[in-house]
Amino acid sequence: MFCAVLTLVHAMSARARAPLRHRGEMALGRAHARRAHALRATPLLNGAVDGRAPDGSPDAQLDAPLGGELHGLFVAYKPQNWSSFQVVNCIKHTLNRHHEIPRPPGGRRRGHKVGHGGTLDPLATGLLVIGVGRGCRELQNYLKGPKAYRARMTFGIETDTQDSTGAVIRSADAAHVTLEAIRAQLPALTGEIVQRPPAFSAISINGTRSYALARAGELTEADMQPRAVHVHELRVTALERRSGADGTERLEAELYVECGGGTYIRSLIVDLARALGTAAHMSALERTKQGPFELDGGVRALAEEDFRSASAIVCALSLASAHLAAQKPPQLPVDALPVDGPVADAPAFAPAPAGQRQTASELPPGLRADGEQERREASAA
Repeated sequence: MFCAVLTLVHAMSARARAPLRHRGEMALGRAHARRAHALRATPLLNGAVDGRAPDGSPDAQLDAPLGGELHGLFVAYKPQNWSSFQVVNCIKHTLNRHHEIPRPPGGRRRGHKVGHGGTLDPLATGLLVIGVGRGCRELQNYLKGPKAYRARMTFGIETDTQDSTGAVIRSADAAHVTLEAIRAQLPALTGEIVQRPPAFSAISINGTRSYALARAGELTEADMQPRAVHVHELRVTALERRSGADGTERLEAELYVECGGGTYIRSLIVDLARALGTAAHMSALERTKQGPFELDGGVRALAEEDFRSASAIVCALSLASAHLAAQKPPQLPVDALPVDGPVADAPAFAPAPAGQRQTASELPPGLRADGEQERREASAA
């Protein structure tokens, strides 16, 4: 009997405490929402939110937001043997782990949206524009925008991937190739040209990447549809003989290419070699410019060692935002614009008093509607 009474009292006290606990949870939820709003309003800071400063030093004491949504663009330097997707995935994982978006009361935790503005092959290195949050909406402009590259062209061998990672499909002598001969072929590959993309590329064919079809033996270069691309500038900067890893001496050329979106430097090199009556493949590629970002410009690209530092990523977003703002021309106020010519010579115009309607005939000649002056002169005649 005594145990039954204790059980009943315990149940009644638990029911009595339930509204209080519910009210406490609601208060905590409101506090969490206020904190989330404050974090979203926090400006980008160069913070060491994961214990590392942007320069990699673990002892730097920097103020930082504890989390929140990030929006904008920045540029990373893609290392060799990394795919563009791997760079994006690493940066996204870092932000989701060390710079979380606060979860709203009763809602799900959301991750950061991260993307890139133009694929670089695993062999290639260089600038890769990264978009975060709403910055991903602007990436389409970088996919189609101008880019610049430094490429190395190795003569004597052509591969199925058109770079040094593929299997050799053709060999040819390149002893006759000279600097003058290369320069003579460059005009034909400059301007608006038609290019056949490589089979080993990220082009989608009926929902499947072409490189997957090529690896399965279902696609070759001849199956790729030619398309128009624009090469703004193409020049050779060096030509010399170098010893390869196998000890074989090969002729190599250094090229500078500035082109529009969709241009494959590998295909450009193969087409140039075929025009010279020999074979070649791309052995190195570095993207030096993409849109307003340049390798030697005012913004330092995020290095590989900082891909796992949320503070370095936040710092890169801040610096890139300032760089992009500096690229825009200043907007002058209307009263500061220079006034000359017909506008400066126009007669003064005094508006009609309140409540009165001003007809076109009462306007000064320079401010009348088109044809009004001619109609008045015709009626007077």
